[in-house]
Amino acid sequence: MAECVTQPGYAMSDDPTKTAFNIAFNTNLGMFQWFEQPENEERRRTFGVAFEGANMFNPRQILEGMMILDSIISTIL
Repeated sequence: MAECVTQPGYAMSDDPTKTAFNIAFNTNLGMFQWFEQPENEERRRTFGVAFEGANMFNPRQILEGMMILDSIISTIL
């Protein structure tokens, strides 16, 4: 990550090919283009599973659950 902010052209870049991802994977492709390469199929599937899992979380439900838990704890204490 430090290399990304110190390397010319990368710090504060809006270019999707000038990111920490590009440095880490030594590529000039955007992240999604890179995932589409045949040799990256396993990483693409892993990313897809993680993305779907993250998509299942509903922030509102999490916050409501935390408020209910807080209420229960304060009642007990």
